[in-house]
Amino acid sequence: MLYEKLKNLLSEWDLYTSKEAEIPERIMKLEKWSIAKSVEITIAEMRSNNELEKISEEDKEKIEMIFNYLSIMASTK
Repeated sequence: MLYEKLKNLLSEWDLYTSKEAEIPERIMKLEKWSIAKSVEITIAEMRSNNELEKISEEDKEKIEMIFNYLSIMASTK
């Protein structure tokens, strides 16, 4: 169940980070932050339930980008 939640969040991330997205930057920034924090929480839940092995290599790359985004955003505040 947590893996499905993570997959949905990663799909949303793809939507908001695609070059075709026609969303105002102000809204996109808030949505990306919200999705990234949700991914962070879901990963923590998966870690506590020993479900991290379900994550594919492709998803791990997306998660790494999301965590990098969170780090960048935190450093600019």
